[in-house]
Amino acid sequence: MNFKGECTAENAARVRDWIHNRGGVVAWQSLDLSQPACCVIGPRFDDDGTELGSPGWRYGHPTLITNESDIGVHTDIPYATVPIKLVRKGTRLVLSKASARELDRVCERCHDQHGDARYAQKTYDPLEALLDPEPAMLVSYSTGIVPLSEWSKHGPH
Repeated sequence: MNFKGECTAENAARVRDWIHNRGGVVAWQSLDLSQPACCVIGPRFDDDGTELGSPGWRYGHPTLITNESDIGVHTDIPYATVPIKLVRKGTRLVLSKASARELDRVCERCHDQHGDARYAQKTYDPLEALLDPEPAMLVSYSTGIVPLSEWSKHGPH
């Protein structure tokens, strides 16, 4: 099933609240060719009722989602934490080649064992990630994805 947006089970209740109380969910697809699969979701309006804008320069036109069936909910199960080294590439910080290879190896093992693999930074705050004495990526897998409308019937409230 194709969804217009996805969230983790940990965020599903918040996303459901956005649909019912904040004007819906807005999905922003990345236009940045270095992150083509990146999609960010958020509420349409902030707490004061002001419409929220783009989360950054790399995101194109938003997709408004007002139906719970259009949001997929997945439960991520941690598989491994991979220590990484960040190196400077121009004005950006990127994974070193050795770290990228190790992350690829761990993701491949996870995919072979569980049929799915995804990774995320251990911390999402860029400043914290830069200052973290032991930067790492968390590799996880999903047990499946269900529509938010289905999760709402059976998930925690």
